[in-house]
Amino acid sequence: MAEKIPATRGERVAISYKMPPNIYEKVNKLVYEEKKFSTVSDCITQALLSFVDNHHDMGQFKELFKDYMSSDEGRELMKDMMKEVLLDVLSHQKIDAKDAKGNS
Repeated sequence: MAEKIPATRGERVAISYKMPPNIYEKVNKLVYEEKKFSTVSDCITQALLSFVDNHHDMGQFKELFKDYMSSDEGRELMKDMMKEVLLDVLSHQKIDAKDAKGNS
């Protein structure tokens, strides 16, 4: 999960991501070496969008998301699911630079 570090007015907000070392290395490579994404946040966002686009009907996803978010238990389940999705996508899926730019 991301942790926001408080900023005063007019300052940038730094976000710290906790992730396994192998995922951290892959994200850093995509962002800083291969320059496929402008930021770590963009890389993670594109990975999640790619997963949703490739694995679920968006209408169904929106309805399920609303249902899960309507309860505390559902929100906790959703956090766990999103963490698993993020790890799965970044571990196993190759995202083309062309696809990443097309989703921006």
